[in-house]
Amino acid sequence: LDVHDFRYTTYFKAHRAPVSSLRLSPADDTFLSAAHDGTVRVWDHRTTRPLGVLHTPGDAAPAVAYDASGACFAVMYSVSENSTGMNPRQLVKLFDPRNIELGPFLTFEDKEPANANVAPADVIEFTP
Repeated sequence: LDVHDFRYTTYFKAHRAPVSSLRLSPADDTFLSAAHDGTVRVWDHRTTRPLGVLHTPGDAAPAVAYDASGACFAVMYSVSENSTGMNPRQLVKLFDPRNIELGPFLTFEDKEPANANVAPADVIEFTP
């Protein structure tokens, strides 16, 4: 997006459903996109092909965030215990953006029982 001329300069096409989360790296020219197709893609803005793709087994669209240094990023998604979609668990996985093919280096799980009146979180952020 060229903010000076208010026009798109490049299209990044790969997701098969609407994008739910988009984050720019604070360290380099990469960015993350997550979509309702259950995928997370790592991009370099200088090319229109993703550098890597992660598939989440979640029932809801994943959310993504970089830490302040750009040294790692988080992917958060929900998974249900059964086919009814009730009692979803939320998982947060941390990845090294230079080695995403190695998988997450750390995983957190929300072990609290789900409240039927509260929707799962759909945004993730690192605190400074």
